[in-house]
Amino acid sequence: MTNATTTTATNTIDIASAIKSFNTSLGNGKEAATYLCKIVEWTINGVDTDSTKLSGIIDKAEREGDTNAARAIRSVVGSIWTSAKASKSKDKRSTVLKLGNEVDGDALDRLIEAQGKGLSLRSTLVKHVKGDTDKAPVELSKWAASQIKRKEKEGFSRAALIAALQGVSEN
Repeated sequence: MTNATTTTATNTIDIASAIKSFNTSLGNGKEAATYLCKIVEWTINGVDTDSTKLSGIIDKAEREGDTNAARAIRSVVGSIWTSAKASKSKDKRSTVLKLGNEVDGDALDRLIEAQGKGLSLRSTLVKHVKGDTDKAPVELSKWAASQIKRKEKEGFSRAALIAALQGVSEN
């Protein structure tokens, strides 16, 4: 697509304006989420799912030191494009996104819904876009062993930890 504007069913997206607004709104998570949604919609409607705009805003967030925003964008992209791969370029200066053609329509709907609710890019947006995910069951013995190992490094003895756990379980 040579035109910098994409028409969707509901509106026209001026991608240059959306990117500029995203970059200036990085400090405001709610506004940034709104512009991220527009950039995602433009990318989906673009030719061969042009990922340069998304990788550009990831890079901008990283240059600004906003690693949480960069991580959130990557998570949203990974939720919407199920076969997406992100890597760094050879010179390690920019992000390379390979989106693929598989778009999770439910994740996209959740992104649009989250943006409409005013969810913030850094807090609740990613969780909402990902939707319900199955959590792996906790293997209590492995968890306990890791906690003991961690606490031993902090100076607690294994016996004291076990005694404390037994005291808690009796109450």
